[in-house]
Amino acid sequence: MKKYLPFVSALVLGFFFLGSISTVRGLGSTDALMPKEISKEEAAKKYPLPAGKNSYPMGVAVPTSTGGFFQSPYSSRIYDCRQLKKKGALVLDEGVNKVFVKP
Repeated sequence: MKKYLPFVSALVLGFFFLGSISTVRGLGSTDALMPKEISKEEAAKKYPLPAGKNSYPMGVAVPTSTGGFFQSPYSSRIYDCRQLKKKGALVLDEGVNKVFVKP
């Protein structure tokens, strides 16, 4: 039994390591929400800036193999922003009705 312990341990650690990588790297468009881009004028009318701030907060980049996925700074929602070509585009987090900037 002792000679199988290193093999079993390596196998368990390998599955754990591969499982954790696949959850970060394997994020697909089905796991992420489609963003709703809004204009600066619409954002100014409907979604005022946070108190004491002069701009909307930036989205947080999610490390994936394809890139273009951003997490809202307000919630844990992840948006697939690959079709938004313009940096600085305003994205509406519809869960909390707040706006953030695509970096």
